[in-house]
Amino acid sequence: MSSYYRPNNYSFLSTGSPTYWPTDTNKTPDLLDVFITNGISTNYAEVESSYELTSDHSPIIATLSTAIKNRQPPPRLHTSQTCWETYKNIIRDNVDLKPKLKTREDIVTATEDFISTIQQAAQLATLTRAHQCTSTSLPLDIQRMVAFKRTARAIWQKNPRSR
Repeated sequence: MSSYYRPNNYSFLSTGSPTYWPTDTNKTPDLLDVFITNGISTNYAEVESSYELTSDHSPIIATLSTAIKNRQPPPRLHTSQTCWETYKNIIRDNVDLKPKLKTREDIVTATEDFISTIQQAAQLATLTRAHQCTSTSLPLDIQRMVAFKRTARAIWQKNPRSR
């Protein structure tokens, strides 16, 4: 996860998830660790947590690369193409409203069945595209050059005397 702080072209790199895990249950986990960068495109960086159980803190590791890091979008249960009426009907027809919950195994089985039903309903109610275009985001300096080129071309096309 990254965001830019514009005045000095600083940016930060972070996992976006907590890195501090307090032992006091009244306190909530918090994100404390970030990398602050300048002049390094976030397209070349990958940040991950190190979950070694040494303290109440999970350090983060940044890996810089010479090639653009392709990031896959997180999986989703639904999209804008989801038919919620179909989803509702599948859930209504397949969820057991009175499962047997006497033992730990009964609870685990009921939970797994419920999760499976939700996932299947979402999958059946959501249309999928035949071809999904995966776009690679370009480094910021390349994006600026492309924008400059487009502006220059628009000016050139509007002014017949410059040709």
